[in-house]
Amino acid sequence: MLYGIWRKKFGLAINQAIKDGRIKGTVAFSRDNLDSGSIVNPTFESENMPDGGDYISDWPYLNGLLDCAAGCDLIAIQQNYSMGEAVHTGVTMIADGTEEAYRRLAACLTTDSGIGVICHAQAGYQSAKDVVNGKGKFTTDSIKVPLWWQPAEKVTFGPKGKYR
Repeated sequence: MLYGIWRKKFGLAINQAIKDGRIKGTVAFSRDNLDSGSIVNPTFESENMPDGGDYISDWPYLNGLLDCAAGCDLIAIQQNYSMGEAVHTGVTMIADGTEEAYRRLAACLTTDSGIGVICHAQAGYQSAKDVVNGKGKFTTDSIKVPLWWQPAEKVTFGPKGKYR
């Protein structure tokens, strides 16, 4: 999640610079494809996933819903060539120097990259599982996931539960 941490720090620093008057006007942070959790395209980005989920199009939709819940300013769910085969979510977040923008940026710039870590942990990538469990190479932050899409015997719940 190092990339996500720096995105968040940068966004919040820009919002503070606007608040302090060092930057005049608003700044829009926008991204089209963040291939980590907002795109499904089985010819690249999501090809050869360990769990075989190359074509699972729910991740871009979950990304868009999560960004909406976090207060993102604009969310676009788009499909590329064949309907359902390549889907991605684009987002825009606004920094205007207000406390509301600070809260929204802090939430959006965390969840937007965090969903990609969860997507890859779900698919079976060990490095992503390590990050989810607070044992990442660059961070000890963990991600609480209330429900994994796994058979019941592979899922643990409760305060001490960890994804295996």
